[in-house]
Amino acid sequence: MSTYTKITLLTGLTLLLLSSRPAGAQHTIAYTFPLPSSRETGLVKASFNITTSFRVMTIAGNKEADLIMTMNVAPATAQSPRPSFEYRYMYHGEVFTDQDVGTAPFYKLRTWLVEFDVIVQGRGKTWDFSLSKADKTKYIKVPLDSKAEQYTAKIMGMNFIQFEGQQDIENAIRKLLEKRKTAAAKPQNANTSTNPLQSTAATGNNTAKASTTATTNKEADDDFWEEKKPAKTGSAGTPSRTTAAPQVDYTKQLREAQTAYFDQTRESHARIEQQGALAMSSYYAAQAVNKAKSNLQSLSRLDGNYESIEELNADFESKYYAINQAVEELSSARQQSYQASYNSLYNNANETNRAIGQAVVAAGSMISEMAAEKKRRQMQEQLRRERAAEEARIKEKKWQALVSSRREMLKRFPDGGVPLSFHKVSVNDLYFFAYVLDTTDIRKQAPVAMLTNVFPVSRYGDGTWPFKNGLTGDLKKVTGAGKITIMGYYTTEKLANDMRAAFENIAGKCQVKVKHYTYKGKKSAAGNSNTDFWGNEKSGEKNKKAAPAKKDDFWEN
Repeated sequence: MSTYTKITLLTGLTLLLLSSRPAGAQHTIAYTFPLPSSRETGLVKASFNITTSFRVMTIAGNKEADLIMTMNVAPATAQSPRPSFEYRYMYHGEVFTDQDVGTAPFYKLRTWLVEFDVIVQGRGKTWDFSLSKADKTKYIKVPLDSKAEQYTAKIMGMNFIQFEGQQDIENAIRKLLEKRKTAAAKPQNANTSTNPLQSTAATGNNTAKASTTATTNKEADDDFWEEKKPAKTGSAGTPSRTTAAPQVDYTKQLREAQTAYFDQTRESHARIEQQGALAMSSYYAAQAVNKAKSNLQSLSRLDGNYESIEELNADFESKYYAINQAVEELSSARQQSYQASYNSLYNNANETNRAIGQAVVAAGSMISEMAAEKKRRQMQEQLRRERAAEEARIKEKKWQALVSSRREMLKRFPDGGVPLSFHKVSVNDLYFFAYVLDTTDIRKQAPVAMLTNVFPVSRYGDGTWPFKNGLTGDLKKVTGAGKITIMGYYTTEKLANDMRAAFENIAGKCQVKVKHYTYKGKKSAAGNSNTDFWGNEKSGEKNKKAAPAKKDDFWEN
């Protein structure tokens, strides 16, 4: 469940600015948890003062901030019983107290490793994960505007604990068990039935002792009247000798005692080293599980800044198939963790408990495989959802960029017009082109721009130019409808053609389809200067044409 998010330092041309917001208030709460059911040895109840605090860190350019949770664990001990300490120790399923072994054996007992189930809540969301005394820190992705005081943490339970310094208390317990065993064996010897052979031997011994005593007394009576006691003879008639006491080799006994002591010391050290190695193996196996979980969690997120659908799909495919490998690594790490925990917990257990432990490991491995398969489906489904969301974001970003480019195109080709009479234009023919495309059309998926050819407009004979409204009216008759935008004026036809070609090129890049129309333009009447502003022939010229030619009446009267 745990996912350990790390801050990745990026190097390159872009300078990343990190900022850390003020930390929220620290909260210290006293907790007492029972020994996990998987353990048969350890304190029956362990108490802790656990302090949790939050702070928010942001990195410039990132869309999310990092909520950093810190957990400091202070276990209670016999010498520092805060918040509380109970002198109750379970040894292979049986509970012993200070009434059994005293308080002194508890003094060296310490909590070495411990892992808790933690829940963090804030802003309508909940995260659950495991966090150990060694790790202390957890990184959580939160919105950029998050504040540390908006989040709280709660310790839900203790799922793993490992002690150190338990040799004194376990030695005291073993001595107590030996005393109990010895005390239980004495009544059995007292109640044992008497063997008939032993009774007969005892009777014979008693008779022999009585006879010996009588003979001795008799001898004493005889010796009373005699000056010298007769010498005692053996079976061969020779004087008996007193048997000497056997000699004790104290040097040998001391050497054997020293050898036994050193053997016990080596065995004790080897046992301690083995227990430490098994505990470390269990700890590192648990760390491997956490690392595999973190790796799997990171693969289920598409957190890159993708510029195209192709780039997005490439990262999706890479992570989608990497999830399969990560799930296998997580399943393998869990199985190794189960086995390491078994080795640590059942190292000195009897055959029955070992068999139970192996059954638990087998069941745990099977459950782990099923959970891994479920996790794989969840992570891949989450990856698909993120791809869909990221794809929609990219499409929307591209669409907005396209609309913006179309709007920029209209700015580059603004509405023009014909010159007025006071404008100093040296040429008599000007050139224009027109198009129909307004701001409402640019938000369509496939807009169409109606584009005319380059057409000429000529000056009237009186020096004036046609009105723009007249040109617009004629162009509407050609294009049919829409807002007419007249581009010009251009003093040469080449300039007009170049600008029209530029318009058509940019329209293609902006995904605007171009539809062509033809307009002949406006030419002055008869191509001369004998017409007025409206294109009508001047009145003076009309009168001149109407007047009859004079006849040469030089010869006629």
